Amino acid sequence: MRNSTVRPVSRQRRMTRMAILLALMIVIQSLRFILPLPSLILLFLIGTALNACLICTAELIGLSAALGLTLLMPLVAFFQQAFFSPLFVLPALIANIIYLLSYVACSHLHISLVSGVPALLRMLALYVVSALTFAFLGFNETQAVMLQSILSVTQLATGVSGILLCRVLLTKLHTSMRGGH
Repeated sequence: MRNSTVRPVSRQRRMTRMAILLALMIVIQSLRFILPLPSLILLFLIGTALNACLICTAELIGLSAALGLTLLMPLVAFFQQAFFSPLFVLPALIANIIYLLSYVACSHLHISLVSGVPALLRMLALYVVSALTFAFLGFNETQAVMLQSILSVTQLATGVSGILLCRVLLTKLHTSMRGGH
C-alpha cells in the first residue's frame, strides 16, 4: 500500500468508513437483482466494483479493515443466492484473502505488477480450490473444467480492473481533497 494513503484516524472514524464501504459493497452485490444485463457482464461489473472497494478499504483504512470486509463479501453473496452451494463460500473467501494480501505485498511495485500479480494469484487459487470443491460435489471433469475456466478468467479480469479502478478513484479523491479539479 502506498504509505501516504493510510493516515492515523480515530476508531470511530475507521468504523464509520468500514460501515459505509460495507453498505456500498452490499448495494453493489445487489445490482444483480435490478440490472437487466447478461450474467457475464454483471459478473464483470459487480466483481470490478467489489474489488475496487476492497482495495480502497486497504488503502484508506488498513489491512485489518479490508480483511474484515473480505470475510463478509462471500457471506453476503451466499445470502443473496449468488452461489449454488454453500461450499463455494470457502473458495471465494480464500481467493479474496490471497488477492488482498498479494496486493498489499506488491503495492510498492510498478502498476502492471500491482494489478497483475494479485489478480493472477487469485485466479490460480480460485481454480485450485474450486477444482477441489467441484470434485467433492461430484461434478464430472468436463463440467468442472468449464466452470473453473469461466470463474478463473473472470476473476483475473475483475481483479486487474478493480485495482486499476481503485487507483483512479484514489487519485481523484486525493486531488479533490487538495482542492484540485
